[in-house]
Amino acid sequence: EDVDYKKHTITINKAVARRKGGQIVKDPKSESGFRTVVLPTVCFDFLRRWQREQLEYRFKIGSAWQGNMNLEKTNIFMNDLGGMMDISSIRKRFLSIIRRYNDQCVNEMDRLPEIRLHDLRHTAATFLVSQGCDISTISRRLGHSKASVTLDIYSHALPENDQKASDILEKMLG
Repeated sequence: EDVDYKKHTITINKAVARRKGGQIVKDPKSESGFRTVVLPTVCFDFLRRWQREQLEYRFKIGSAWQGNMNLEKTNIFMNDLGGMMDISSIRKRFLSIIRRYNDQCVNEMDRLPEIRLHDLRHTAATFLVSQGCDISTISRRLGHSKASVTLDIYSHALPENDQKASDILEKMLG
C-alpha cells in the first residue's frame, strides 16, 4: 500500500526491528525517517513482475497462504507462506546471491565484495554525491534529519567533485 505505481514512489513510514520473541513493525527512528521517494522506472517494472509472481504463488499454495489476501496491502518481501519475512532472512539471501555470483566468476577482478544489504544504501548515496546530486535531496531520500549528517557520512565522495568545481571556475574565469 506504500507503493504508488503511477507516481513511481515508495513511502517509507515503517521499520522492522527485532525484539525478544520475534520482530515488530514500528515507526522510523525519527520524523525525517518518514518520507516518500521517487524510484527509477526499472524498479517499478521489477515490482510489477514480482507482484504477478506473488499472486501466482498465492494461488498455488491455496489455503496455506498467511499473508493479506489483498496483494496491494501485503509485504513486498515475505516468507514462504506470505507472512512477514524475518529480517535475518533478507541478509542471508543477499549474501547468498553475492556468493553464487562470485562462484561463477572466472576473473577475480569481477568478484563482488561480500557487503551487507544496508551497504547498498551507502553505495547509492555515494554515487549520487559523485554525480553532483545536491546534498539536501540525498539527505531527504536517506531520511537524515539534517544535510550536515549526510555530509559527515559521505564527505569521502566529495574530493572527486573538487576537480569538477575547479573546471567550472576555470570556464568562468578563463
